[in-house]
Amino acid sequence: MDAREPISQPEVVSTSTQQPVKSATGELTGGAQAAIGTGIGVTNVCCSPCCGTPVGLILYFLWQKDKPVTAKKVLTVTLITLGVGIVLGVIGFMLGFMSSFIEAVTENM
Repeated sequence: MDAREPISQPEVVSTSTQQPVKSATGELTGGAQAAIGTGIGVTNVCCSPCCGTPVGLILYFLWQKDKPVTAKKVLTVTLITLGVGIVLGVIGFMLGFMSSFIEAVTENM
């Protein structure tokens, strides 16, 4: 090796497993989609149907043309949490009705 020859630098290889936040089309990817889905899911479960469902539907219609994949995921989460909320509401109503019915029957004994 000649003393005047420059030392070559090693090639830097990225070992990061993180995906980009936005793709070339502007769609959210990886962790960003998970964060959006989690945020909408928490909003829908905690505030559904008074706040969560309208927010999810508004986001769907706003993002439908620009971010179709993200919009579809938001709509899916919104509809699933709305369905879960309705099922839990029906179960709560039935338990309350059965409780008052049992109380009325035991008072007449």
